[in-house]
Amino acid sequence: MSVEPLNRLEELLRKAVRNPADRIAFQRELLRGQLYVVCRLDDQHRVVQLVPAMVGGELVMPAYTAHERILEATNGSQPFVQLPTPDILRSLPPTSKLVINPGAWDGVAFQPDEVKALLAQLDPTPSVIPSGTEVRLGHSEQSLEWLIAALTKPLTQLNAVRAAYVALIEVPSTGEPPHPIVGLRLSEGADMETVMRPLMAAVNEVARGPVDFAPIGKDGTSAWLLDNTEPFFQRPTELR
Repeated sequence: MSVEPLNRLEELLRKAVRNPADRIAFQRELLRGQLYVVCRLDDQHRVVQLVPAMVGGELVMPAYTAHERILEATNGSQPFVQLPTPDILRSLPPTSKLVINPGAWDGVAFQPDEVKALLAQLDPTPSVIPSGTEVRLGHSEQSLEWLIAALTKPLTQLNAVRAAYVALIEVPSTGEPPHPIVGLRLSEGADMETVMRPLMAAVNEVARGPVDFAPIGKDGTSAWLLDNTEPFFQRPTELR
């Protein structure tokens, strides 16, 4: 079987394996794309169950980036199906590891916590910082215009968002470097998770690392954003 990439996803996978900095672009394409997985079918040829396999002495969920890859892996002896990656991720048990192209020219494994992180990109939840946790907020020395540009259009389409603010946040206990946090002032009764989905989708198109979203409320982070930043987006006040 050819070791050359067969499609765009495989091109990005090869780059990601060789350079961790390219992993974001690969994950973005992965979540937009489809994978091939071995499955069990019912009498009407409908998918009943995805079938795990032993890889390196461990039971995992193998998935393949091309029709040719899964044919090679199974010798054409097992039924398989092509499914959107999000559907596969949501079907996995919480402790399951996803292995893409196991044993092939280039492959990558996602541990359960990494699968969870991918799912968080698909089904985002507002950032929640436990009470008493040290939080550092500040302004970015580097331009966040890439983030503002990515969010402006979807924000104009979300009537529930009255204003949006951005800063850098660092939670020292996590060991993660500072990254952007976007504060959203919402209309009364608006659902934060519903608002976040199109915004996260826009960010994932151009992401240069993690971006947190939080509703503007009465907490300390909200107070800092309101006192120390100007909104980069503000919906005009409707005249009555």
